[in-house]
Amino acid sequence: MARRPDGALETEVLRVLWGAPEALSVSEIRELLPFELAYTSVATVLSRLHRKGRVERVKSAKGFSYRAAVQETDLAVRRIGEVLAASSDRRSVLASFVGSLSEREARELRDMLDGKS
Repeated sequence: MARRPDGALETEVLRVLWGAPEALSVSEIRELLPFELAYTSVATVLSRLHRKGRVERVKSAKGFSYRAAVQETDLAVRRIGEVLAASSDRRSVLASFVGSLSEREARELRDMLDGKS
């Protein structure tokens, strides 16, 4: 089986939680993932996310349930900031990023920078 990129499991677990109307148990999260994963693997990912402050634990009858502690947009912004902070040439990273945008995305960015939206 091919190895998943770093953070891919965390992202998938967060996607499940972002789509849930209430806190979910490890078993419920496991069932909603788009691939099969061992219960202990899901529990480990949730422990990591809790330690990072990205999920909250809620005491339930059978242990804990989990809900997202961060919004998807906030996490994306934090990740972009981490990438930029790790770069010795932020300008080149930003230029490459902007160059990779579709015409529509570039137009939206231009409008945001111009205060139009």
